[in-house]
Amino acid sequence: MELRQLRYFLEILEAGSLSRAATSLYIAQPALSQQMQKLEAELGTPLLTRSARGVSPTDAGRRLAVHARHILEQVEQAGHVARDAGSAISGVVALGLPWSIQQWLGLDLLHAVRERLPGVQLRLADGPSGWLTEQLAEGRLDLAVLFETRRTRGLALRVVFEEPLLLFGPPGTLRGRASVTPADAATLPLILLSRPSDIRDQLDRLWERDNRQPRVVAEINSPPLLLRAVQAGLGYAVLPASSLEDAVARDQVDTAAIAAPGLTRTASLATSRLFPLAPAADAIQTLLLELLQERLTQRATQTARGPVPASGGPSHLNLLDTDFRS
Repeated sequence: MELRQLRYFLEILEAGSLSRAATSLYIAQPALSQQMQKLEAELGTPLLTRSARGVSPTDAGRRLAVHARHILEQVEQAGHVARDAGSAISGVVALGLPWSIQQWLGLDLLHAVRERLPGVQLRLADGPSGWLTEQLAEGRLDLAVLFETRRTRGLALRVVFEEPLLLFGPPGTLRGRASVTPADAATLPLILLSRPSDIRDQLDRLWERDNRQPRVVAEINSPPLLLRAVQAGLGYAVLPASSLEDAVARDQVDTAAIAAPGLTRTASLATSRLFPLAPAADAIQTLLLELLQERLTQRATQTARGPVPASGGPSHLNLLDTDFRS
């Protein structure tokens, strides 16, 4: 098995056809096809399913793709390590952050990487936790912050903080109300996150337990759009405290805690158990944890002028000293 065969294989999967892959690789299609036939013969199993619409991976092909990405990334990192021995850390690091964390911490992280790790090229990806988990498991990400921390084979999870979920509405609509009951929240015109969503699951269980039917007027799977819809006066919604910090500071929304125990979101830092972190990725992990600690400590001290109500905002976030677990 040759490294170029793995590169060719991944390019074919990315392009979706042999002809498009041959064009992007600047090689003749028959030569590319021959390399794939040699790879399949060596492994003793088909890797690609060919049809008039293009090619797609077999089950064996999907498994090979995960390891091929890691192999090629490790080769690239090995080159960085060899070239930079005795000098500053360098390399490419792919980090996945949910939208709220990117909004809350992303700019600080970019500044810190530029200042403290100038040899590291950071590739940020955002999306829901389920998608980030898939990207991490497939080797497309080196590490990620996840909110849905269901047991995932092959991943190590370190719980780093938890925060409350807050009801929020247009400016002036919740002013003076530190909290609302779940029953009161159910009567409001609600714009909720679409399923599947850990936040939505918690709310559904809360109302089902109280035998309440919430007044849902819309479902949106994009937190930024949901926030804008509430700011436009279209209804009320529920998001984590950190997602609302900027909007509250600008008086764009009102917030109130929901008077129900355990209505929180837990953030975990996830890495792969199958492949060790390269030095650059390990440095990014350390830097990210430092920034989280700094930010959470700052919020904890802002008791006189918190960005959200004292009943449950970022000032009450706690960095949890928890070991990695699977």
